[in-house]
Amino acid sequence: MMLKLKTTTEFQVPYGRGFKSAIVRMILDDLIIRKNGVTTTGYYYILDENNNVVQLDKIDATTLKEQIWLAEAVLPEMESSTDFYANAEQRLLQFVMLRLTQEAGVNYGTVASDWVIDEDEPIITE
Repeated sequence: MMLKLKTTTEFQVPYGRGFKSAIVRMILDDLIIRKNGVTTTGYYYILDENNNVVQLDKIDATTLKEQIWLAEAVLPEMESSTDFYANAEQRLLQFVMLRLTQEAGVNYGTVASDWVIDEDEPIITE
């Protein structure tokens, strides 16, 4: 499964020996669901002038276990009673938004409201 997000405005990011104003993008390219929690990995990146991916930082095995307990009280019920992938997509996006809210200002100065689903690609692929 893969989830891609991007910011709606440009932010200053490290580029070469200086900084560049760019749309910050995030890709979560691995989702591992276990009984003790959900683990994700991925990276932040920008696109250069030739639309090549320039990786900024890795997202290393972020465990969302602590957020699962919070989600019990905060998140709505699952939308589907039969579609596992739709439910995984729903929860992953909700967990990511919770994490971005907790990390407000840490990731290149972004806050959760700056991020949207990257419509350039499918939200989740198998």
